[in-house]
Amino acid sequence: MATLLEPAVQLPTSNARSAGFCPDALGRIDRFYGEMVGGGLMPNMAYALARKGQVFARGHMGWADRETGRPIEADSIYRLLSLTKAYSGVAAMILVEAGLIRVDDLVADYVPAFANMKVWTETGLVPARTAITIDHLVTHMLGLTSGFFAGPVPDLYLANGLQEGTREAQQPTLAEYVDKLASLPLIAEPGTAWNYSEGLAVLGRIVEIVSGMRYADFLKTHLFDPIGAPDTGFFVPDDLQHRLVKLYAAQPFTGGLEECTTMRFPRPGGPTFHPLDVTRQPGADLGGAGLAGTVDDVLRFAMMLAGRGALGEARVLKPESVAELRRGRVIDRLGRHAMMKMPLDERGIGLDMGMGVVVVREPELAIDAGGQGSFSFGGSAGTRFWVDPELELAAVFFTQTISSPAPYFAPFSRFVYDALRAGSAR
Repeated sequence: MATLLEPAVQLPTSNARSAGFCPDALGRIDRFYGEMVGGGLMPNMAYALARKGQVFARGHMGWADRETGRPIEADSIYRLLSLTKAYSGVAAMILVEAGLIRVDDLVADYVPAFANMKVWTETGLVPARTAITIDHLVTHMLGLTSGFFAGPVPDLYLANGLQEGTREAQQPTLAEYVDKLASLPLIAEPGTAWNYSEGLAVLGRIVEIVSGMRYADFLKTHLFDPIGAPDTGFFVPDDLQHRLVKLYAAQPFTGGLEECTTMRFPRPGGPTFHPLDVTRQPGADLGGAGLAGTVDDVLRFAMMLAGRGALGEARVLKPESVAELRRGRVIDRLGRHAMMKMPLDERGIGLDMGMGVVVVREPELAIDAGGQGSFSFGGSAGTRFWVDPELELAAVFFTQTISSPAPYFAPFSRFVYDALRAGSAR
Protein backbone atom coordinates (compact mmCIF):
# COMPACT_ATOMS: atom_id res chain seq x y z
CA MET A 1 0.00 0.00 0.00
CA ALA A 2 1.17 3.52 -0.74
CA THR A 3 2.87 5.18 2.22
CA LEU A 4 1.40 8.18 4.00
CA LEU A 5 2.86 11.37 2.55
CA GLU A 6 3.45 14.69 4.21
CA PRO A 7 0.44 17.01 3.96
CA ALA A 8 0.60 19.79 1.40
CA VAL A 9 1.56 23.20 2.74
CA GLN A 10 -0.23 26.48 2.03
CA LEU A 11 -1.11 26.71 -1.64
CA PRO A 12 1.06 29.20 -3.56
CA THR A 13 -0.76 32.10 -5.18
CA SER A 14 -0.31 34.38 -8.17
CA ASN A 15 -2.65 36.72 -10.04
CA ALA A 16 -4.79 36.42 -13.14
CA ARG A 17 -2.45 38.34 -15.41
CA SER A 18 0.65 36.34 -14.49
CA ALA A 19 -1.39 33.15 -15.03
CA GLY A 20 -2.15 34.32 -18.59
CA PHE A 21 -5.74 35.48 -18.01
CA CYS A 22 -7.32 38.86 -18.65
CA PRO A 23 -8.52 40.19 -15.26
CA ASP A 24 -11.33 42.25 -16.80
CA ALA A 25 -12.66 39.25 -18.74
CA LEU A 26 -12.37 37.05 -15.67
CA GLY A 27 -14.50 39.63 -13.85
CA ARG A 28 -17.49 38.43 -15.89
CA ILE A 29 -17.74 35.52 -13.45
CA ASP A 30 -18.56 37.73 -10.48
CA ARG A 31 -20.85 39.98 -12.50
CA PHE A 32 -22.85 37.15 -14.07
CA TYR A 33 -23.26 35.08 -10.92
CA GLY A 34 -23.84 38.15 -8.81
CA GLU A 35 -26.96 38.75 -10.89
CA MET A 36 -27.96 35.08 -10.60
CA VAL A 37 -27.62 35.07 -6.82
CA GLY A 38 -29.09 38.55 -6.42
CA GLY A 39 -32.06 37.59 -8.58
CA GLY A 40 -32.86 34.52 -6.50
CA LEU A 41 -31.92 32.00 -9.20
CA MET A 42 -29.07 30.57 -7.11
CA PRO A 43 -28.61 30.66 -3.35
CA ASN A 44 -24.82 30.82 -3.52
CA MET A 45 -21.74 30.33 -5.67
CA ALA A 46 -18.06 29.79 -5.00
CA TYR A 47 -15.11 29.09 -7.26
CA ALA A 48 -11.33 28.80 -7.39
CA LEU A 49 -8.83 28.65 -10.26
CA ALA A 50 -5.21 27.53 -10.31
CA ARG A 51 -2.62 27.21 -13.06
CA LYS A 52 0.81 25.59 -12.94
CA GLY A 53 0.42 24.94 -9.24
CA GLN A 54 -0.56 28.49 -8.27
CA VAL A 55 -4.00 29.77 -7.25
CA PHE A 56 -4.81 32.93 -9.19
CA ALA A 57 -8.52 33.57 -8.63
CA ARG A 58 -11.12 32.85 -5.95
CA GLY A 59 -14.59 34.08 -5.16
CA HIS A 60 -17.74 33.33 -3.21
CA MET A 61 -21.13 34.96 -2.81
CA GLY A 62 -24.61 34.35 -1.50
CA TRP A 63 -25.96 32.54 1.51
CA ALA A 64 -25.17 29.30 3.26
CA ASP A 65 -28.61 29.69 4.84
CA ARG A 66 -30.92 32.16 3.11
CA GLU A 67 -33.53 31.97 5.84
CA THR A 68 -31.18 33.13 8.60
CA GLY A 69 -28.97 35.29 6.40
CA ARG A 70 -25.84 33.25 7.17
CA PRO A 71 -23.41 34.01 4.32
CA ILE A 72 -21.20 31.69 2.30
CA GLU A 73 -17.62 31.79 3.58
CA ALA A 74 -14.37 30.67 1.99
CA ASP A 75 -14.36 27.58 4.24
CA SER A 76 -18.04 26.63 3.86
CA ILE A 77 -18.68 22.90 3.55
CA TYR A 78 -20.79 21.50 0.70
CA ARG A 79 -22.30 18.12 -0.15
CA LEU A 80 -20.22 16.92 -3.09
CA LEU A 81 -22.68 14.21 -4.12
CA SER A 82 -21.57 12.56 -7.40
CA LEU A 83 -18.30 14.49 -7.50
CA THR A 84 -17.35 11.74 -5.03
CA LYS A 85 -17.00 9.37 -8.00
CA ALA A 86 -13.77 11.05 -9.10
CA TYR A 87 -12.22 10.37 -5.69
CA SER A 88 -13.20 6.73 -6.06
CA GLY A 89 -11.48 6.58 -9.45
CA VAL A 90 -8.30 7.84 -7.81
CA ALA A 91 -8.70 5.27 -5.02
CA ALA A 92 -8.83 2.53 -7.64
CA MET A 93 -5.61 3.78 -9.23
CA ILE A 94 -3.87 3.89 -5.84
CA LEU A 95 -4.63 0.17 -5.47
CA VAL A 96 -3.56 -0.55 -9.04
CA GLU A 97 -0.22 1.18 -8.42
CA ALA A 98 0.25 -0.87 -5.26
CA GLY A 99 -0.32 -4.07 -7.26
CA LEU A 100 -3.34 -5.01 -5.16
CA ILE A 101 -5.91 -4.96 -7.96
CA ARG A 102 -5.98 -4.87 -11.75
CA VAL A 103 -8.67 -3.15 -13.79
CA ASP A 104 -9.49 -6.40 -15.57
CA ASP A 105 -10.05 -8.28 -12.27
CA LEU A 106 -13.48 -9.87 -11.84
CA VAL A 107 -15.67 -8.13 -9.28
CA ALA A 108 -16.98 -11.51 -8.11
CA ASP A 109 -13.46 -12.43 -7.00
CA TYR A 110 -13.84 -9.75 -4.31
CA VAL A 111 -17.63 -9.64 -3.85
CA PRO A 112 -18.97 -13.17 -4.50
CA ALA A 113 -22.56 -11.90 -4.65
CA PHE A 114 -21.76 -10.59 -8.15
CA ALA A 115 -21.23 -14.09 -9.54
CA ASN A 116 -24.00 -15.51 -11.74
CA MET A 117 -25.79 -12.21 -12.36
CA LYS A 118 -29.07 -12.04 -14.26
CA VAL A 119 -30.01 -9.46 -16.93
CA TRP A 120 -33.52 -8.02 -17.14
CA THR A 121 -35.29 -8.31 -20.51
CA GLU A 122 -38.87 -7.64 -21.52
CA THR A 123 -39.49 -11.38 -21.62
CA GLY A 124 -37.82 -12.21 -18.30
CA LEU A 125 -34.43 -12.61 -16.65
CA VAL A 126 -31.56 -14.25 -18.52
CA PRO A 127 -28.09 -15.22 -17.24
CA ALA A 128 -25.37 -12.65 -17.89
CA ARG A 129 -22.87 -13.95 -20.44
CA THR A 130 -20.05 -11.62 -19.33
CA ALA A 131 -18.52 -11.37 -15.88
CA ILE A 132 -18.30 -7.84 -14.42
CA THR A 133 -14.79 -6.37 -14.12
CA ILE A 134 -13.42 -3.43 -12.15
CA ASP A 135 -13.06 -1.63 -15.49
CA HIS A 136 -16.82 -1.99 -15.93
CA LEU A 137 -17.38 -0.48 -12.47
CA VAL A 138 -15.38 2.70 -12.97
CA THR A 139 -16.83 3.37 -16.44
CA HIS A 140 -20.52 2.62 -15.71
CA MET A 141 -20.57 -0.31 -18.14
CA LEU A 142 -21.31 -3.04 -15.60
CA GLY A 143 -25.07 -3.21 -16.12
CA LEU A 144 -26.09 -1.53 -12.87
CA THR A 145 -28.29 1.55 -13.10
CA SER A 146 -29.67 4.37 -10.92
CA GLY A 147 -33.01 5.43 -9.53
CA PHE A 148 -32.59 8.67 -11.49
CA PHE A 149 -34.14 6.87 -14.45
CA ALA A 150 -37.57 5.39 -15.11
CA GLY A 151 -38.01 1.67 -15.74
CA PRO A 152 -38.54 -1.68 -14.03
CA VAL A 153 -34.95 -2.11 -12.81
CA PRO A 154 -34.51 1.47 -11.50
CA ASP A 155 -37.86 1.03 -9.74
CA LEU A 156 -36.40 -1.98 -7.91
CA TYR A 157 -33.48 0.19 -6.78
CA LEU A 158 -35.85 2.74 -5.33
CA ALA A 159 -37.96 0.08 -3.65
CA ASN A 160 -34.82 -1.19 -1.92
CA GLY A 161 -33.46 2.21 -0.87
CA LEU A 162 -30.61 2.04 -3.38
CA GLN A 163 -30.19 5.64 -4.46
CA GLU A 164 -26.86 7.25 -3.61
CA GLY A 165 -27.09 10.82 -2.44
CA THR A 166 -30.04 10.07 -0.16
CA ARG A 167 -30.40 9.38 3.55
CA GLU A 168 -32.12 6.09 2.76
CA ALA A 169 -28.95 4.82 1.06
CA GLN A 170 -26.83 5.32 4.19
CA GLN A 171 -27.62 1.78 5.26
CA PRO A 172 -26.08 -0.33 8.06
CA THR A 173 -22.87 -1.15 6.17
CA LEU A 174 -21.35 -0.78 2.74
CA ALA A 175 -21.12 -4.57 2.51
CA GLU A 176 -24.90 -4.87 2.95
CA TYR A 177 -25.56 -2.07 0.46
CA VAL A 178 -23.40 -3.71 -2.20
CA ASP A 179 -24.84 -7.19 -1.62
CA LYS A 180 -28.32 -5.70 -2.05
CA LEU A 181 -27.22 -4.19 -5.37
CA ALA A 182 -25.95 -7.60 -6.47
CA SER A 183 -29.29 -9.21 -5.61
CA LEU A 184 -31.11 -7.19 -8.29
CA PRO A 185 -31.05 -7.84 -12.05
CA LEU A 186 -28.72 -5.95 -14.38
CA ILE A 187 -30.23 -3.50 -16.82
CA ALA A 188 -27.86 -4.59 -19.63
CA GLU A 189 -25.23 -7.20 -20.42
CA PRO A 190 -21.91 -6.03 -18.85
CA GLY A 191 -19.69 -4.19 -21.31
CA THR A 192 -22.41 -3.60 -23.90
CA ALA A 193 -23.99 -0.32 -22.75
CA TRP A 194 -23.21 2.78 -20.70
CA ASN A 195 -25.65 3.41 -17.86
CA TYR A 196 -24.99 5.98 -15.14
CA SER A 197 -24.99 3.75 -12.09
CA GLU A 198 -24.15 2.77 -8.53
CA GLY A 199 -20.93 1.08 -9.64
CA LEU A 200 -18.61 3.33 -7.62
CA ALA A 201 -20.28 2.14 -4.42
CA VAL A 202 -19.18 -1.37 -5.37
CA LEU A 203 -15.66 -0.09 -5.98
CA GLY A 204 -15.59 1.41 -2.49
CA ARG A 205 -16.43 -2.00 -1.07
CA ILE A 206 -13.60 -3.60 -3.05
CA VAL A 207 -11.22 -1.00 -1.59
CA GLU A 208 -12.38 -2.00 1.89
CA ILE A 209 -11.83 -5.70 1.18
CA VAL A 210 -8.39 -5.27 -0.37
CA SER A 211 -7.01 -2.68 2.05
CA GLY A 212 -8.61 -4.00 5.25
CA MET A 213 -9.71 -0.43 6.02
CA ARG A 214 -13.08 1.26 6.10
CA TYR A 215 -13.44 3.23 2.87
CA ALA A 216 -13.50 6.57 4.69
CA ASP A 217 -10.28 5.70 6.50
CA PHE A 218 -8.58 4.59 3.28
CA LEU A 219 -9.39 7.88 1.55
CA LYS A 220 -8.25 9.91 4.55
CA THR A 221 -4.94 8.07 4.84
CA HIS A 222 -4.00 7.80 1.18
CA LEU A 223 -5.63 10.89 -0.37
CA PHE A 224 -7.09 13.54 1.95
CA ASP A 225 -4.18 13.73 4.42
CA PRO A 226 -1.45 13.77 1.74
CA ILE A 227 -3.00 16.68 -0.20
CA GLY A 228 -4.00 18.59 2.94
CA ALA A 229 -7.79 18.28 2.68
CA PRO A 230 -8.90 18.05 6.34
CA ASP A 231 -12.54 18.99 5.80
CA THR A 232 -13.39 16.29 3.24
CA GLY A 233 -15.17 13.21 4.51
CA PHE A 234 -18.36 11.20 4.61
CA PHE A 235 -19.77 13.26 7.46
CA VAL A 236 -19.24 16.69 9.04
CA PRO A 237 -18.26 16.55 12.75
CA ASP A 238 -20.39 18.45 15.27
CA ASP A 239 -17.81 21.21 15.74
CA LEU A 240 -17.78 21.98 11.97
CA GLN A 241 -21.49 21.83 11.23
CA HIS A 242 -21.86 25.60 11.58
CA ARG A 243 -19.97 25.77 8.27
CA LEU A 244 -22.31 23.40 6.42
CA VAL A 245 -24.25 24.90 3.50
CA LYS A 246 -27.98 24.26 3.41
CA LEU A 247 -29.19 22.26 0.42
CA TYR A 248 -31.72 23.97 -1.84
CA ALA A 249 -33.88 22.85 -4.74
CA ALA A 250 -34.64 24.93 -7.84
CA GLN A 251 -38.31 25.03 -8.76
CA PRO A 252 -38.62 24.43 -12.52
CA PHE A 253 -41.90 26.27 -13.03
CA THR A 254 -41.48 29.27 -10.72
CA GLY A 255 -37.73 29.71 -10.90
CA GLY A 256 -37.66 30.05 -7.13
CA LEU A 257 -35.61 28.25 -4.50
CA GLU A 258 -36.65 26.31 -1.43
CA GLU A 259 -34.84 24.17 1.09
CA CYS A 260 -34.49 20.62 -0.21
CA THR A 261 -36.01 18.39 2.45
CA THR A 262 -37.38 15.60 0.24
CA MET A 263 -36.43 14.18 -3.16
CA ARG A 264 -38.52 12.20 -5.63
CA PHE A 265 -37.16 9.80 -8.25
CA PRO A 266 -37.28 9.62 -11.17
CA ARG A 267 -39.85 12.45 -11.37
CA PRO A 268 -42.50 14.13 -9.20
CA GLY A 269 -44.91 11.46 -8.06
CA GLY A 270 -42.17 8.89 -7.52
CA PRO A 271 -41.08 7.47 -4.16
CA THR A 272 -40.07 9.99 -1.54
CA PHE A 273 -36.44 10.06 -0.42
CA HIS A 274 -34.48 12.47 1.75
CA PRO A 275 -31.18 14.22 1.03
CA LEU A 276 -27.90 12.72 2.16
CA ASP A 277 -27.39 13.26 5.90
CA VAL A 278 -23.83 14.46 6.42
CA THR A 279 -24.35 15.51 10.04
CA ARG A 280 -23.62 12.02 11.41
CA GLN A 281 -21.38 9.12 10.47
CA PRO A 282 -23.17 6.92 7.94
CA GLY A 283 -23.34 3.17 8.00
CA ALA A 284 -22.12 2.99 4.41
CA ASP A 285 -19.37 5.21 2.97
CA LEU A 286 -20.88 5.58 -0.50
CA GLY A 287 -18.15 5.95 -3.12
CA GLY A 288 -20.49 7.44 -5.67
CA ALA A 289 -22.14 10.30 -3.80
CA GLY A 290 -21.31 10.41 -0.09
CA LEU A 291 -18.60 13.02 0.44
CA ALA A 292 -18.76 16.58 1.75
CA GLY A 293 -15.94 19.11 1.50
CA THR A 294 -14.79 22.67 0.88
CA VAL A 295 -13.80 24.52 -2.27
CA ASP A 296 -10.18 24.58 -1.09
CA ASP A 297 -10.12 20.84 -0.41
CA VAL A 298 -11.50 20.01 -3.86
CA LEU A 299 -9.15 22.52 -5.48
CA ARG A 300 -6.23 20.65 -3.90
CA PHE A 301 -7.60 17.41 -5.36
CA ALA A 302 -7.91 19.01 -8.82
CA MET A 303 -4.44 20.57 -8.56
CA MET A 304 -2.98 17.18 -7.65
CA LEU A 305 -4.46 15.73 -10.84
CA ALA A 306 -3.33 18.74 -12.88
CA GLY A 307 0.12 18.18 -11.36
CA ARG A 308 0.14 14.64 -12.80
CA GLY A 309 -0.44 13.06 -9.41
CA ALA A 310 1.53 15.45 -7.18
CA LEU A 311 0.69 18.51 -5.12
CA GLY A 312 3.78 20.22 -3.84
CA GLU A 313 6.00 17.56 -2.26
CA ALA A 314 3.09 15.14 -1.81
CA ARG A 315 2.67 12.51 -4.51
CA VAL A 316 -0.58 10.50 -4.61
CA LEU A 317 -0.24 8.89 -8.05
CA LYS A 318 2.42 8.40 -10.68
CA PRO A 319 2.01 10.47 -13.86
CA GLU A 320 1.21 7.35 -15.88
CA SER A 321 -1.58 6.50 -13.42
CA VAL A 322 -3.20 9.91 -13.93
CA ALA A 323 -2.93 9.38 -17.69
CA GLU A 324 -4.72 6.05 -17.29
CA LEU A 325 -7.35 7.62 -15.04
CA ARG A 326 -8.29 10.18 -17.70
CA ARG A 327 -8.06 7.89 -20.70
CA GLY A 328 -11.43 7.65 -22.47
CA ARG A 329 -12.67 4.09 -22.26
CA VAL A 330 -16.27 4.09 -23.54
CA ILE A 331 -16.51 5.70 -26.99
CA ASP A 332 -13.97 3.39 -28.62
CA ARG A 333 -15.98 0.39 -27.41
CA LEU A 334 -19.58 1.59 -27.68
CA GLY A 335 -19.55 4.56 -30.09
CA ARG A 336 -19.70 8.34 -29.76
CA HIS A 337 -23.37 8.39 -28.68
CA ALA A 338 -22.94 5.90 -25.83
CA MET A 339 -23.05 8.50 -23.04
CA MET A 340 -26.17 10.35 -24.08
CA LYS A 341 -28.09 8.98 -21.08
CA MET A 342 -27.07 11.29 -18.25
CA PRO A 343 -29.22 12.25 -15.23
CA LEU A 344 -30.80 15.64 -14.59
CA ASP A 345 -31.02 16.54 -18.29
CA GLU A 346 -27.29 16.70 -18.84
CA ARG A 347 -26.15 15.14 -22.10
CA GLY A 348 -22.88 13.35 -22.68
CA ILE A 349 -22.35 14.79 -26.16
CA GLY A 350 -18.67 15.06 -27.06
CA LEU A 351 -17.68 13.28 -23.86
CA ASP A 352 -16.04 9.99 -22.93
CA MET A 353 -15.58 8.19 -19.61
CA GLY A 354 -12.34 7.55 -17.81
CA MET A 355 -11.99 5.99 -14.37
CA GLY A 356 -14.60 7.92 -12.42
CA VAL A 357 -14.13 11.07 -14.52
CA VAL A 358 -15.69 12.44 -17.71
CA VAL A 359 -13.24 13.29 -20.50
CA VAL A 360 -13.76 15.81 -23.32
CA ARG A 361 -13.24 14.03 -26.65
CA GLU A 362 -14.98 16.52 -28.99
CA PRO A 363 -14.80 20.05 -27.53
CA GLU A 364 -16.95 21.54 -30.26
CA LEU A 365 -19.88 19.36 -29.14
CA ALA A 366 -19.45 19.41 -25.35
CA ILE A 367 -21.69 21.75 -23.37
CA ASP A 368 -18.75 22.76 -21.17
CA ALA A 369 -15.85 24.70 -22.60
CA GLY A 370 -13.02 22.36 -21.65
CA GLY A 371 -10.28 21.72 -24.18
CA GLN A 372 -9.46 18.38 -25.77
CA GLY A 373 -8.52 15.89 -23.06
CA SER A 374 -9.93 17.97 -20.20
CA PHE A 375 -11.55 15.88 -17.52
CA SER A 376 -13.99 16.56 -14.73
CA PHE A 377 -16.87 15.34 -12.65
CA GLY A 378 -19.70 16.96 -10.75
CA GLY A 379 -22.62 16.40 -8.44
CA SER A 380 -26.34 17.01 -8.78
CA ALA A 381 -26.24 19.88 -6.26
CA GLY A 382 -23.97 21.89 -8.57
CA THR A 383 -20.48 20.96 -7.36
CA ARG A 384 -17.90 20.50 -10.11
CA PHE A 385 -14.15 20.32 -10.62
CA TRP A 386 -12.27 20.13 -13.88
CA VAL A 387 -8.69 19.83 -15.06
CA ASP A 388 -7.20 20.88 -18.39
CA PRO A 389 -3.90 18.98 -18.54
CA GLU A 390 -2.53 20.86 -21.56
CA LEU A 391 -2.96 24.20 -19.78
CA GLU A 392 -2.05 22.82 -16.32
CA LEU A 393 -5.36 24.38 -15.24
CA ALA A 394 -7.44 23.26 -12.25
CA ALA A 395 -10.87 24.73 -11.54
CA VAL A 396 -13.61 24.28 -8.95
CA PHE A 397 -17.16 25.62 -9.15
CA PHE A 398 -19.71 25.14 -6.35
CA THR A 399 -23.29 25.91 -5.65
CA GLN A 400 -25.67 23.88 -3.48
CA THR A 401 -28.82 23.56 -5.54
CA ILE A 402 -30.50 20.35 -6.66
CA SER A 403 -31.27 20.99 -10.34
CA SER A 404 -29.69 20.35 -13.71
CA PRO A 405 -26.09 21.48 -13.05
CA ALA A 406 -25.43 22.47 -16.68
CA PRO A 407 -27.03 25.97 -16.61
CA TYR A 408 -24.98 26.85 -13.54
CA PHE A 409 -21.60 25.49 -14.58
CA ALA A 410 -21.46 25.92 -18.37
CA PRO A 411 -21.28 29.76 -18.32
CA PHE A 412 -18.48 29.59 -15.75
CA SER A 413 -16.30 27.32 -17.88
CA ARG A 414 -16.81 29.53 -20.93
CA PHE A 415 -15.96 32.68 -18.99
CA VAL A 416 -12.70 31.05 -17.86
CA TYR A 417 -11.61 30.09 -21.38
CA ASP A 418 -12.72 33.46 -22.79
CA ALA A 419 -10.53 35.17 -20.20
CA LEU A 420 -7.61 32.95 -21.19
CA ARG A 421 -8.05 33.83 -24.87
CA ALA A 422 -8.29 37.51 -24.00
CA GLY A 423 -5.15 37.26 -21.90
CA SER A 424 -3.28 35.55 -24.72
CA ALA A 425 -4.34 38.24 -27.17
CA ARG A 426 -2.79 41.08 -25.17
